[in-house]
Amino acid sequence: MSITYELDSDSQLVRTTCRGVIGLEDVLAHFQVLEGDTRIDSKLNVLLDLSQCESPPESDQVRSIVAGMERLQSRFNWGACAIVATNDVMFGMGRVYGAF
Repeated sequence: MSITYELDSDSQLVRTTCRGVIGLEDVLAHFQVLEGDTRIDSKLNVLLDLSQCESPPESDQVRSIVAGMERLQSRFNWGACAIVATNDVMFGMGRVYGAF
């Protein structure tokens, strides 16, 4: 797993970077880390950088990721989300994520 994040507390922006091969369990573990980060206020904007990710998710995995985010709605008020993708597959999965 190589999911890292930085927090800009002023704007409540989380910059998340995925590198290498990332599985669904890695993403769900990342959500647990975010949930426990007391520096994060309830409002959460996300910049998700997938430009170094080598493992595009399947559409059913994207559904599971969205379900994981929905479970965190009691902790976070999800704001804006921007996704950085450098290839067509990751771009397409980003669009699928947006549709879900």
